[in-house]
Amino acid sequence: MEAARLRYETDPEFRESARAASKERYHTDPDYRTATIKRAKKRNKAVREGVPPKPPRPPKPPKPRRRRGKKPDTVRHQAVWKLRTGSGPLTAEELERVPPANRPAAAEVRPRTLAEVAALIGVSPQRVCQILNHVATARANDGGQADGG
Repeated sequence: MEAARLRYETDPEFRESARAASKERYHTDPDYRTATIKRAKKRNKAVREGVPPKPPRPPKPPKPRRRRGKKPDTVRHQAVWKLRTGSGPLTAEELERVPPANRPAAAEVRPRTLAEVAALIGVSPQRVCQILNHVATARANDGGQADGG
């Protein structure tokens, strides 16, 4: 295709023969004639009316991301939430997620800072903040009924 286009642009004899063939087909093939006329009308109308080109299609919405890795530990998430807010005592299952040396301190019901919760659970304060954001989002999406994850 590219070679024929280049030859059409550079070789005058080839250009004349191509135009003659197109003209012959225009007069003998009704379908070709109709398509040619429609194409010309569309092109002329756009030029005459100053029609701007069609806008590009909007991008496709992103595909939903698949979760990779382990599922969140909702029991630990709930334990972090309770330790941070002081909303109630930890259950036995939640206490299992706390290292044994920190369990007596975790049993006390009171609000704690991010650093205190991180020290009790054994993770960084940034991770505690991520867990709290995850729990808060889950609670908001479930109308406050989420159990932490």
